[in-house]
Amino acid sequence: MPADLFQNRQRRKGQLVQWFDKREVVTLSTFHQPQLTETIGRYEVKEKPLAVIDYIKFMSGVDHSDQLLSYFPMRRRSQELWKKPFFRLLTLVGVQTTILLNKHRTQHRRRRTNLASVLKEVSVALVDKDVIYDPQADNVPLPMDRLKGRHFLSMCPNIEASDSRGKKAQRRCKVCADRAKAAGQTPTERKNKRKLTTTWCRECKVRLCLDCFEIYHTKRDYINN
Repeated sequence: MPADLFQNRQRRKGQLVQWFDKREVVTLSTFHQPQLTETIGRYEVKEKPLAVIDYIKFMSGVDHSDQLLSYFPMRRRSQELWKKPFFRLLTLVGVQTTILLNKHRTQHRRRRTNLASVLKEVSVALVDKDVIYDPQADNVPLPMDRLKGRHFLSMCPNIEASDSRGKKAQRRCKVCADRAKAAGQTPTERKNKRKLTTTWCRECKVRLCLDCFEIYHTKRDYINN
């Protein structure tokens, strides 16, 4: 390694080491000696200072959190003093939410999300009152378009044909299925007690029975009400 890529200076209480890899790295340590050690990288063997090796080995979640924060900076120049700490805390909350949400989804074998999606949904939820969180869905928000506009009950176009026994094919009602799932019923119990229907909401593209059609389009929390 060229001499100008690794420099050190002796201070009163420690060693100041300047090392250049892809960027300039400066470390100040009272424990490590200013020497290079060979490490096995992904493609080649590299020489790194001892302070850098120990930092990479023992860095904790704070460093990973700062790394994620650097991907989506929200720093903006403003004369309002409250904006800088507010957006800093908002991004930090998004990082912690992403970590916890991915941990929960990994345990339940569901698709992981990323920080950009979480920050987007949090921002939308702050300005839009018609967005709520649905823990059963893969996406974070649940749009409340079903509570607005005009909705009509009609026959499902893909089940108008009859089956081999001459009966109309039926599908599960969304409200009945979600209520059974929220009540803690097993898949076998839900299958035995499920309510089948041949009708749906054409605008929402959701299968609903006659009893649940009004509930789905008038109740914000149709599962518990």
